[in-house]
Amino acid sequence: MFSRKYSGETFVQVYLKAPRAGQVKTRLAADIGDDAATEAYRWMVGEVLGNIPDSLDVCVAYSPKNAHDEISDWLAPDLAWRDRVEWIAQCDGDLGARLEASTDQLFRDGAGHVLVVGTDCPDVGKSHYAKAIQLLTTEFDVVFGPSKDGGYYLVGLNAPQPSIFRDIEWSSENTLADSLKAAKRAGLRIGMLEELEDIDDLPAWKRFQEREDLKKITYLKKITYLKMSEESETPWSKSFRLDPIYVQRVWGGRMLETLYGRDLPDSDTPFGESWEVSDRDEAMSLVAGEGTTLRFLWNNHREEVFGQAGLDAEGDRFPLLVKILDCRADLSIQVHPPTEKAEELGGEPKTEMWYVAQADAGAKLYVGLKDGVDRTAFENAVEAGTTSDLVHVVEPSEGDFLFIPSGRLHAIGGGLLIFEIQQNSDTTYRVFDWNRAGLNGQPRELQVEQSLASINFDDHEPGLGKADGECLVDCDYFKVDRWEMGPGSGRSCLQPGQFCILAVVDGGLYFGSERLSPGDFRVVPASAGLLARPMVASAEGATLLVTTLPSRT
Repeated sequence: MFSRKYSGETFVQVYLKAPRAGQVKTRLAADIGDDAATEAYRWMVGEVLGNIPDSLDVCVAYSPKNAHDEISDWLAPDLAWRDRVEWIAQCDGDLGARLEASTDQLFRDGAGHVLVVGTDCPDVGKSHYAKAIQLLTTEFDVVFGPSKDGGYYLVGLNAPQPSIFRDIEWSSENTLADSLKAAKRAGLRIGMLEELEDIDDLPAWKRFQEREDLKKITYLKKITYLKMSEESETPWSKSFRLDPIYVQRVWGGRMLETLYGRDLPDSDTPFGESWEVSDRDEAMSLVAGEGTTLRFLWNNHREEVFGQAGLDAEGDRFPLLVKILDCRADLSIQVHPPTEKAEELGGEPKTEMWYVAQADAGAKLYVGLKDGVDRTAFENAVEAGTTSDLVHVVEPSEGDFLFIPSGRLHAIGGGLLIFEIQQNSDTTYRVFDWNRAGLNGQPRELQVEQSLASINFDDHEPGLGKADGECLVDCDYFKVDRWEMGPGSGRSCLQPGQFCILAVVDGGLYFGSERLSPGDFRVVPASAGLLARPMVASAEGATLLVTTLPSRT
């Protein structure tokens, strides 16, 4: 015997599309641009879903047919708390054919009433749904919510009514009139809601912004401003990617290719480092697709990109260097000069932190000195070639991190993939390199004298880092937070006027209309305001590192 899924429930069926630039809000996009119109669309969909009463079930009628995962990830924060959400892929044909098919499916499965809404009218609220249900349960067969452009923002049914969807001039000033005529020909009793305005073009968008009761007026004005201002075409008005710079290392490998799908410069060289954010003469980051250098942004658009923290910082170079390290063999045991000795030694101080993104079983980090080791014992070990015997060793797991202040002896062991955030410095003094040859077949140069002058000999057996909530490291040079986003959860980056560097460690997320995967980095500029900030974790969740400069104001 046929069994129905539902027992007379009322469904709100929301018609929507995947939020793809150039495919949604196209009339609005003609004035404010594809990206801004797509963000406006995403916001409007969120408003429509948020205004549906808790007592009603939701059915998402989505398009295109292959976009279920993309759309479910996007809408997860808006729908996760609802007891029932159904999904129907819109069929082929005009809007009438799709409406007829999707409403019929719900009624066949036992729905009692179906209220269909689009996403062009975020003013549809709980009172409109309540009124539509009241009309349907008292005396009417069909209820329309008329829109000012001649269409309708809502149609409510208490049974399948295919006649009202056939032979209609859709997306025109005649849509509602044609539908009413069809309903009357079918002998249906017609109820009407109040007239509302769809947001399809810039004048309607601006009218919507100017309403006194609009709580999100600032956010919406920023969306419109994106395209209307001349600066909207610059890379610092929205998040951007920097082209990575790949560096060969004797201890490197090919994990950037195999794990992250990177196109490395050649097919067999060991690449140990990917410089993701770099303002170095020898390795200058370029904004992807723009050709603009990071240094140009730092010196010419510091406030727009880096906000107050950038204004507080000194110097004509961006003060951080961010890398991925693919360590297939042990790195040299090394040290960076502390601030008070760097100039004397002819180098630059460097404080850094490591985040372990992947760790092979038994992989090691070498950090600080073993208890009881003093300078004399260490010098003797250097002379005897037994330096590594005196270095403290820890075995990290994925998700561990380590803070390396200048002067701390350290090395990364083989079998680790590390995200490194550091001061903008490339001064490293090697004190021991495992007696191996470099890429040229010759032993690599050691800087024993400078190393001995830099090592903090009171630094014995430091441990792995301990997070303070989400904060991993907050020092004079950078602040790094780790965000664990659950499946489908949503979150904003930082407050307006701040910037950050996002790095995806694992999982994935949707950032605006873009999907970010493990190993992806983005710079979110201060001037992006609220528009560039909403993020939604994918179905598998996401782990992010969020790096900022400390503000001294």
